[in-house]
Amino acid sequence: GEELKDEEGEEFDHDDDDDKSEEKAELVNPCEDHHCGWGKECMLNKKNEPHCECIRECPKIPNADSFDRVCSNHNDTYESICDLYRQRCLCRKGHDDCAKPKNNNVHLEYLGECKELT
Repeated sequence: GEELKDEEGEEFDHDDDDDKSEEKAELVNPCEDHHCGWGKECMLNKKNEPHCECIRECPKIPNADSFDRVCSNHNDTYESICDLYRQRCLCRKGHDDCAKPKNNNVHLEYLGECKELT
């Protein structure tokens, strides 16, 4: 009689779940838990280890309006926070897409387009 109980019992279901989760674990992207911050994205190196690179392209904001834009401490308007930090990342790495070298210390001054300084 005990075998029947086991077949009907829930213990076996849990075992099945364990098998599935082990299979999944091997497929988990190491980047999933590797947070890179604004303007960067996680890439895997040849050893499949996660590291942060400047994001190739910032996600486009659907129906973006002027409120999505941000103003930097250099009084430059960027389309998004991501674009601002992408620029900083590129300049720190000496990338060709770096607009001006001083952007290696660019940061968010305030949200919204830069106001004209008079």
